[in-house]
Amino acid sequence: MANKCVYCNKELPVNKALSVCKPCGIKVWGLKMYEAIDSQMSDAKETGNLEQGSIC
Repeated sequence: MANKCVYCNKELPVNKALSVCKPCGIKVWGLKMYEAIDSQMSDAKETGNLEQGSIC
């Protein structure tokens, strides 16, 4: 399944943790907040913290 931006449906990389493209993220949160959220979500995905509670 392709990963798409929740705001504009633009295709996103499969490994992207945040389901928001950069242009939409900047419009919603501003540049600094978007970068902070994206960075923290990526770190959480790498350490497996986003998978907690998932039923596979």
